[in-house]
Amino acid sequence: MAWLISTITFITTCIYSLYKIDVETTNKQGGTVMNKMGIVLLAIILTFFSYIISSKSLPVLAHIYLLDNHKAFKLVTVSKKASRYRRKHCNGRVYLKEYEYADLDYICGVLSKTTWNSLKNGDRIKIVGTQSEFGFLVKRARKMD
Repeated sequence: MAWLISTITFITTCIYSLYKIDVETTNKQGGTVMNKMGIVLLAIILTFFSYIISSKSLPVLAHIYLLDNHKAFKLVTVSKKASRYRRKHCNGRVYLKEYEYADLDYICGVLSKTTWNSLKNGDRIKIVGTQSEFGFLVKRARKMD
């Protein structure tokens, strides 16, 4: 889906911008090659951003609002944790062994600092959230004793 959206963005940007340049420069001469190269570069940049936005946000939005998600839990194993608890956008990052080959192999923001401090490699965590066809969205977690 992300590839489709980014391809449509690239084609639409190129066609619209190149058509606009051709209309504006029908009476003028010169400079059109550089303008067309700039438009293709702009289209590539917009395509890159649309791919990033659609690949990260569309699955989450579809999981929350469109799909038939139901409450579930999973037992996972800690493979490692971040060097410190506080991060800019992710407090208490813990990497999970079961998802080490996935695009997103960590959880954050669901463990308290005391729980995070007590975790070691190989500890088990129970994550609670919602399950859908896109995956598992974590709402909270706790350490298993």
